[in-house]
Amino acid sequence: MNALLSHEPSFADVHPDRDWGKLTRFDLLDFSDLLDYFKTRRKILLRVLSGLKEAEWSRTIREEGKKRKESVYWRARTIVMHELDHVGDLEKKFKK
Repeated sequence: MNALLSHEPSFADVHPDRDWGKLTRFDLLDFSDLLDYFKTRRKILLRVLSGLKEAEWSRTIREEGKKRKESVYWRARTIVMHELDHVGDLEKKFKK
């Protein structure tokens, strides 16, 4: 969201397990609560992304500590590809 709202947006490199997980303690929540949380966040994110215009997809954002900038499109694509790996892992686990 920062990439769409700020003039010179940047984001911190926060690892979901090592950093964010220490604060959120998702490991203490029931699976159904986590799934509801995930679904809500995805629904909101998809609503925002589906309304973007070409210029907004082209906006750039920089990860703190790096010189290279990425477009909103490229950052979203990177996240999608990462999450698809997790979906594949889950599919394998459920097939067992």
